[in-house]
Amino acid sequence: MRQKYRSVVIGCGNIGVLYEGDRGRLSPKSHAGALAADPRTELVAFVDSDAKKLEFAKKLFSSARTYRVAAECISRERPDIVVIAAPTRTHLPLAQLACRSKVKMLICEKPLSDTPKNASKITRIAEDAGTVL
Repeated sequence: MRQKYRSVVIGCGNIGVLYEGDRGRLSPKSHAGALAADPRTELVAFVDSDAKKLEFAKKLFSSARTYRVAAECISRERPDIVVIAAPTRTHLPLAQLACRSKVKMLICEKPLSDTPKNASKITRIAEDAGTVL
């Protein structure tokens, strides 16, 4: 069998992970749920500044590690896929971090960035790094 893609979710809010607790939604309900359900991916870690959200994520996905700092997570986990589901204003610096770390794929929640200029920067950074956006 092919090696699984190591995946990290940055931002454990609704679409990152919290929707998994909503019984009224069909599964997968979040980025974390989709990554965990896909046989090609391994959900290895979560990043969030909110300890309660990390605790909820760990409760649902017990094998994944949790971090408060994205740089530490990416350095230690060396993911193939990074999902950015954090506040829009953080997308550019998080995309820069992920692409500098040579992730294979970057999934960025909408809107891509807080300004058209920053959205263009993210696109360029990913393209220059050879990262699928």
